[in-house]
Amino acid sequence: MLGAVQIAWDPTAAIWACSGTVVLPFALHAAWHSAPEQRAFGWRLTRPTWRVLALYCTHLLRLARSERSRLTTAVVTSAAGSAGLILSFRNDLGERPLQRALTVMALPLVVTAALCVAPLLENERRLRALLRSLRVPRAVGLAAFLFAVATPSSALAAGSGAVVAVACQLSVSALGAALIAWGAGLGFAVATWGRLLEARPRPSTGTFVAGVSLIATLATAGAYAW
Repeated sequence: MLGAVQIAWDPTAAIWACSGTVVLPFALHAAWHSAPEQRAFGWRLTRPTWRVLALYCTHLLRLARSERSRLTTAVVTSAAGSAGLILSFRNDLGERPLQRALTVMALPLVVTAALCVAPLLENERRLRALLRSLRVPRAVGLAAFLFAVATPSSALAAGSGAVVAVACQLSVSALGAALIAWGAGLGFAVATWGRLLEARPRPSTGTFVAGVSLIATLATAGAYAW
């Protein structure tokens, strides 16, 4: 339990050393007495799993531990879009609320996905040597990267859909499912653009921002026309 708390908290090295020094004798004592009595095929917390799932979880842990400022910005952006959508629905619900929801939330969801591209690409570069030594196919790394980028936008889309539906007395399932699919699609588009730009000899931030702006513009226009 202390280890789980420390992983979530991510304290400094001094706190790690002090807490480890205190806990170590008790842990060794408990392990010495319980290990010989364990069954040969007991239930374990960690088991061999799919490589894409392991790499995907590694990406999400990187975002949760090291990119809290980016996640906070994504939450604030999504909340601002949800607030604007609620005000729009309360002023005039209209005949096509789903179309308006997709149009308003296009930009916040694209921004959310764009905030996650750079740290996940950096995390993938750090793991590249390990992945090569383990002979992990490139398709596995690509799939894990795409889903990791799309997860925050999909999660915030689900939360926004639930809040807007409850506040405006709409169908939670219909609006939530539409926004989740919308967030995942926009996340995949932004992640693909970031991955293609990373393959270039000299990727630039300006080019990435221009491409993200184009994706947001096309998504907003497409949702509005639909």
